[in-house]
Amino acid sequence: MFWLKWQLNRMAREARPTRAFSDALLKKIVGVPQPRPVFRFATVGALCLVLVFGMGTGVYAYESPDVIEGHPLYFMKQNMEKMEERMAPTSEARAEFHAKMYNRRMNEAERLVEQSEKISTVLESAAIELDQSVEELNTEVEVMPRRHKIIEKLSTENDRYERVHTRVQLSEDESRRPPTPEMMRKRLQPLREQNP
Repeated sequence: MFWLKWQLNRMAREARPTRAFSDALLKKIVGVPQPRPVFRFATVGALCLVLVFGMGTGVYAYESPDVIEGHPLYFMKQNMEKMEERMAPTSEARAEFHAKMYNRRMNEAERLVEQSEKISTVLESAAIELDQSVEELNTEVEVMPRRHKIIEKLSTENDRYERVHTRVQLSEDESRRPPTPEMMRKRLQPLREQNP
């Protein structure tokens, strides 16, 4: 058996056309010679480096609480979050997604307590996530087995919101102020009453 494999491999090597013949044939057919493997390997290597470092940067941007509006990688984080939201097929999955984003905004807010200009924007974004989650939970079209768990998660995040909101020195400008903790509790109160 080994002898037969060796014979077949030798015949395959001998039957393979030479590089000069392949180049001449390709030049005659297409007009350009075949690219050398060195360029192929360089292209593949460069592509691999871009993918590895690009994916690492994307993961950092997506997971880091330091990447907020104004950060150079914020566009990447925003696009990844939008893509994740599109992949949520049901109202329950979208509610869970917005609860997760609420948690993420609160992590960012806790990280930025000293920077009152930036934290107002993050708290406003957190309030929007709560609103979207409540809106998705209010759609009574389907049965939501994880509804109670999502409401508990939103309640926990509301407590965090209140703690962060009390530590933040808010601007005098009414239009730039994030919602008060009382307003946030009122948004969540109807859901709590429905699910005791």
